[in-house]
Amino acid sequence: MNLTLAARAAHACFATVGACLALIPWALAAPQEPPRAQQPTSEQIDQWIEHARGGRPAVRPQAAQRLVRAGEPAAARLLALSGSTSLECAALGPDLIEAFGSFESPPLRAKLLLALRDPDFPWRPAAARGLAGKPKTAERALVLELLSDPLAAVRAAAIDALRALDAQDARELLAARLADEDDRVRRRAAALLCDWGDRTALAWLLEDLARGDAFFDRTTGQMARYEAWTFLKQRLEGTSRSLAFQPQWPPSDAQAVEARGALAQALFSAAKSPAIPQLARAAQPAIDEVLGLELRSCRKGEFFLRWNARDELWVGLGNAARLPLAPGTSEKLFAAADAAFRKLGAERFFGEPGCDLEDYLWRPPGAARAEVFRLSKGPQAVPGLRPAALQELARLLVASLPAETDASDPRTTELARRVREALIALGGELAG
Repeated sequence: MNLTLAARAAHACFATVGACLALIPWALAAPQEPPRAQQPTSEQIDQWIEHARGGRPAVRPQAAQRLVRAGEPAAARLLALSGSTSLECAALGPDLIEAFGSFESPPLRAKLLLALRDPDFPWRPAAARGLAGKPKTAERALVLELLSDPLAAVRAAAIDALRALDAQDARELLAARLADEDDRVRRRAAALLCDWGDRTALAWLLEDLARGDAFFDRTTGQMARYEAWTFLKQRLEGTSRSLAFQPQWPPSDAQAVEARGALAQALFSAAKSPAIPQLARAAQPAIDEVLGLELRSCRKGEFFLRWNARDELWVGLGNAARLPLAPGTSEKLFAAADAAFRKLGAERFFGEPGCDLEDYLWRPPGAARAEVFRLSKGPQAVPGLRPAALQELARLLVASLPAETDASDPRTTELARRVREALIALGGELAG
């Protein structure tokens, strides 16, 4: 009997030890954060700040959220590091700037709003996302201003802020974004208008399901189909279960055409489908691009330009705007581009990865894919970043842009001025 009791006791002991041992890998893998009741040390806060500022892309937002959970001590440290100028504040990087909006700290909130109102602040999209996370009623006027900001990412965040504020009295301003030059902004506007009761706005999402356009070798139409379907199927109230659609289907395939027709019938059988502006239509013009210029400036916005052999300039993504050029323009530009790219030899990248990007794309007749010559940098100016071989080409490209364009198309309004400003912000002054 005593032996049996001893055996049972031993078994219970071993079972307990086994359970404890089983927990060891989980405990080792768990994030090493201090308990909620324990304030983080200044060393931990500084470590998280460094990870949020210079860690791997997957680590930075996680570190920023740890700081938010740390509360007041982290807010005080960030406020001290943000300095007294925009330049000092920008040094914290986009993930920390965005996190400012999640703190319950009026001084950090003031910094966030100051950054948003500064057109030269490099992380304004991050600041706008920070604002959109927890917008205040008193910030409504600023949110409405941001709906027409030069940066598409800021406009998109402003729509998210409108949603959070439930500012349904701003429907008219929101509806104007259905004619935005950026398709990401249009889709967000359509989704929110639908959620506010205007289901005809779903026509914009349905239209994007028919897109098959590309920008050189980038499948921009396919990317639009995936996001549009994500937005649309969430708002079909079960319709998507009976109406099959797959965004990977080429839009001209019979099954894709049939699925879009069924969706249109389900959405607009009792109401007339609204008129969609030209720039938002799923047209696929034959551009046959040879030379391209893609600009992405953290201060001046984004531009997508393509020249073909027919003396045509095409502006924008999706259903691009066509601008006729003087006879012989394309031939002159192609000769200058060929000479510039030959001078660069095997060099294809100049600078370092950052928020500013200047791409020259070159696909002469017979080439399977485009060659890309890229300038890239962070928010600060880099003297001499643009190689001498590209300086004259950049000047010629700007000179080819028509002075008079369609004022009703936001992609071409004051195109030459805006492209020149973006090139200067990205790679410095132009030659000549």
